[in-house]
Amino acid sequence: MTAALRGVRQLGDSEHRVLDLYSARMSDADVVLDVPVGHDRTLTGLLVAGYALRQGRSVAYLTDDSDRALSRASVVPGLPVVRKLHGQNSLNDIVAYYNAQALGVMDFPTYFNTNPKVEPAEVVVFDDRDTAYELVGSLFTLRVDRRLQRRAYDGFCDLVLSLGDESYATVARMRHEGADSLLSPRQLDLEDWARIVDRAAEVLTPALCTEDARFTWPRLQPWLHKCRVLIAPAGVEIRPPHQLIRALPGYRHASQRVFLERQPVEPAVEPAKIGRDLQLPDTDRLTLSPNMRAAVAYLRGNYADSGLTLTRVARRAYMSQYHFSRRFKQETGWRFIDFVTALRLTEAKNLLRNTTMSITDVSRTVGYQELSHFQRTFKKWLGTSASGYRARDPIARAHGQCWQH
Repeated sequence: MTAALRGVRQLGDSEHRVLDLYSARMSDADVVLDVPVGHDRTLTGLLVAGYALRQGRSVAYLTDDSDRALSRASVVPGLPVVRKLHGQNSLNDIVAYYNAQALGVMDFPTYFNTNPKVEPAEVVVFDDRDTAYELVGSLFTLRVDRRLQRRAYDGFCDLVLSLGDESYATVARMRHEGADSLLSPRQLDLEDWARIVDRAAEVLTPALCTEDARFTWPRLQPWLHKCRVLIAPAGVEIRPPHQLIRALPGYRHASQRVFLERQPVEPAVEPAKIGRDLQLPDTDRLTLSPNMRAAVAYLRGNYADSGLTLTRVARRAYMSQYHFSRRFKQETGWRFIDFVTALRLTEAKNLLRNTTMSITDVSRTVGYQELSHFQRTFKKWLGTSASGYRARDPIARAHGQCWQH
């Protein structure tokens, strides 16, 4: 390994550890490599890809920032690289990639696209595990538009209301108030979804036999029971589980998949925002660029989606995640993660005050998959637990409600 890395000046102890771990797992089909926060994940991934290439294996390096990957590849001595773009490569480049003579650097849609088709590599390196999973969401998420598919939307809402759970009372209000209602989206509990999934498939299939859904719906159905379902006034969104990526040819035909993952850390909250009243700026009064204004509007409508990520919103704004993150802070005065957290906790406070929903259901409704994460975040921002906030709130006491976790 040392000889292969000679001349890479930026290589530190963490990169050495990651590469040593990879070399010990060369025969594994799936490898997850943790990269410490603050270390160069792109350089580490390229070194892993280069090592696999030297073993005579064809390698695809998948990234959402090809320019950065190509820039970092220039500091790795003796690493031949081909940038794969749709139909824009010379025959020599294509042959070099297929014959394991050059590393193929490309974005996720290019590699997984079916036309023109990129042959699966023996080793696929994902420079961001979350982005890889986000790809599945972008390819296989299905939406039932209330305005265009009214019968399917109403039928789906009927199934949800048939569960007889008071926590879904907002679904009835959505139907009554119409597609332009300002009510927050409601995510179905997985256990409740399991109770109606088969009937839901029967209700939705006629509406999803369209040209747009013809490819997606048949592939999503075997995984339907594991999907996340969000009901909003304007429609229903069905998001696939991460495991669906295994059904894509470029994934399942590779002999090895390598995922780079940042070691998890608890996001720091800016001291000025801890314990304050979660007063987000009036964005209508701010001078925002069109991209930022669209991003803020998207966040206000989708903050309850537990799969919401910086990467997804940055793509909608047609920016890299790094550029988007900086611009968002410059124009709104808030970090992206804090803005989303404030939106979620503002709605959580409203639900704790005005509904009988359990704290577990509140956390899921506002976008937290794990109750423990919601509890930690709530206490960090508001200085009290969710149950403590509810117990001290005068409106809740006036209602005489008995709250349960």
